Amino acid sequence: MDTVFVKSLVGLNLVGNVSFHFMSSSLVYKSRNDLAEFAVKADSDLVLWLDSDMVFPASTLQRLIADLEGRDIVCGLFHMRRPPFRPALFKTLRQGVTPAENYSEDYDDHPYDEIFEVEGCGFACVLMRSKVLKDIIDK
Repeated sequence: MDTVFVKSLVGLNLVGNVSFHFMSSSLVYKSRNDLAEFAVKADSDLVLWLDSDMVFPASTLQRLIADLEGRDIVCGLFHMRRPPFRPALFKTLRQGVTPAENYSEDYDDHPYDEIFEVEGCGFACVLMRSKVLKDIIDK
C-alpha cells in the first residue's frame, strides 16, 4: 500500500466499533467479493470500501455516515486518474459498453458539497449497508 493511503487510513476519525480488513489480489473483483463475503459472515452493519490508491480527509467516514441517513449506499466524490479527470460517476448505466464509456460528461459541473443521485459510481470510496450485500449473496 502506498504510504499516503496508509496515512489517510490511520488518520480517519473513527465512529463506533470499527474493524479493518484488507484483501490483496491482482484481481480487484476477487478481493471485493471476498471482502463482501467476510462482511456478511461477520454480520457487519456497514462496509466502507476504500481503494489503496486513494487519499482522503480524516472526516471521510463521519461525512459518509451522515450522508447515508435514509440510504443504502453513498460514495465520496473522486475523479478518474487519467484525463479528462471526470468524476467517477455514472448518470445512467448503459449495458454492453466499457466502464470508461459509461462515465458521464454531464457531471463535469456536479455539486461539490451536497448529495445528488447517480445510477452508478466507481468503488474507490463507498459506504454501504451490509444488507445490500446480503441481498445480493442470497439471490
